Amino acid sequence: MKQNVLEKEMHLKELVVKLLKENNLLDYELLDSSFNEIKEELQNHHRNSI
Repeated sequence: MKQNVLEKEMHLKELVVKLLKENNLLDYELLDSSFNEIKEELQNHHRNSI
């Protein structure tokens, strides 16, 4: 789980940098969905650890 989140976090960072460099803000949907995936994983992990 931790590795998966770290990989997604790295992907998000790369995507944000790419979007900022290209000034292409049309990919917000992809960015938003990626953030939501990570948020869900973290919430599930939190619930499972309680």
